[in-house]
Amino acid sequence: MAVQFSEVRYKNFGRCLRIENAFVELLVTLDIGPRVIRYSIRGGTNFFFEDKARAVFHDEKAMMEYYGRGACWYIYGGHRIWTSPENWPGSYFPDNNRVRYEIRGNSASFLPPPQRRNGLQMELVVELEEYGTRVTVTNKVTNIAETEQEFAVWALSVLAPGGLEIVPFNRNDTGLLANRTMAIWPYAEMDDKRVTWGKEYFTLRQDKRATKNFKVGTDNRRGWAAYCLKDAMFIKELPYVEGAVYPDGGMNFETYTSNLFLEMESLSPLKKVVPGETVEHTEHWSIIDEIKAPKPGDFGAIGALVGRFIE
Repeated sequence: MAVQFSEVRYKNFGRCLRIENAFVELLVTLDIGPRVIRYSIRGGTNFFFEDKARAVFHDEKAMMEYYGRGACWYIYGGHRIWTSPENWPGSYFPDNNRVRYEIRGNSASFLPPPQRRNGLQMELVVELEEYGTRVTVTNKVTNIAETEQEFAVWALSVLAPGGLEIVPFNRNDTGLLANRTMAIWPYAEMDDKRVTWGKEYFTLRQDKRATKNFKVGTDNRRGWAAYCLKDAMFIKELPYVEGAVYPDGGMNFETYTSNLFLEMESLSPLKKVVPGETVEHTEHWSIIDEIKAPKPGDFGAIGALVGRFIE
C-alpha cells in the first residue's frame, strides 16, 4: 500500500488530513493549528494527547491586549511548532484558523495564517515512508518581521496519558569535566516520584493523579527519547549540533508533564534570523509495536529495549 492522503472529520477537531500507509496513520488538523493530532499503528492507540474538552487554554486579559479582543489559545494536543525562548503572551498565538496544505509525493506541507504580531510564519511538513512507521517531521519558522529576531525552533509533541518516557544520558567521555547539562524549572522537585534517575537513562512517568507539574531539560547528544504506552513505543529522534548555543542554558531536549499529558520537546540552536530567512528543524518519528513496556526503575529491561530497537 502506497502512502495515501484523504480529508476526514475527526472528533471535535474538524477537518483533518489523513496520511497513511499499510502500517500507521497520522491526522493533521486543517481547521485549527496545525497539529499532528493522531499518530498510531493502524487501528491502534493514539500516542498523542487529544484535548477534546478544551481543558488547557489561555484567554487572559494579557492575551487580548496583545492579540486582540476574544483571543484564546488552546493546546488542542498533538504536535505543534513554537519558538524558544518562551514568552508570555507572545508564545501563545491563538492558532484557531484554517490551515492551507499541499501534497508533494509522500509528504504534505501545512501553512497556517502568519503570526503578524510576532513577525513569524510557521510551516509543518510531514513525510511518511511507504513501508514501516517512520515519519520525517520538518518544523519551519520564517522571520516575516522587518527586523532581525533571535529564536530557536521548538517542536513540542504532547503525548497521551499513562505512559513511561525514557530519556538517555550522554556517554561522551570528558575526563575530569562534566559531560551533561540539565535545566530544572522552578516547580520541578527532584524527588518527584514520577522520575527515576539511573546511570544511562532517566524515566518520567505520566500520572493522571499528579497534583504538581514537572519539567527538566537536557543536552541530549544521543539524539532520541522514547515513550512507552501500553504495548507500543513512540521514538522521537532529534538532532544535536556540536558547539551550537541552545536555549535555556544549552537544552536541545526538554520534557514536561502534568496530570493530563506528557510533552517531549526538541529545540534547534538559537539563531539570529534576518527578515525573510527560514530556520528548519527536523525530527524523525517511529513506532515499535508489540513490546513489553518496562517498569520505572527497571534499567536492565530499559537497556535491553533500547539496545534492540534504538541504539
